[in-house]
Amino acid sequence: MPPHEASLTVPDKTLFNLAFLVVFAAEFAATGFVADRVLSLGKLDTASFPTRGGDEIASLAVSFNRIKTSLVEALRMLGA
Repeated sequence: MPPHEASLTVPDKTLFNLAFLVVFAAEFAATGFVADRVLSLGKLDTASFPTRGGDEIASLAVSFNRIKTSLVEALRMLGA
């Protein structure tokens, strides 16, 4: 076992996993809620995706917001 892994005990790993879930679960839930309403149900009046931070989740949210903007513009051009 590598030295850096040997220093982590089971409680340490459990605490790390719990902290990871607490931090990222809310971001995943918010992004999933907006994605479901906008992209799958067509509820274009739904608020934009939250883009807090500079991590991969925020980058994904920025991309989803661009998709939403493009979809709204395309529907406007079609007269829908």
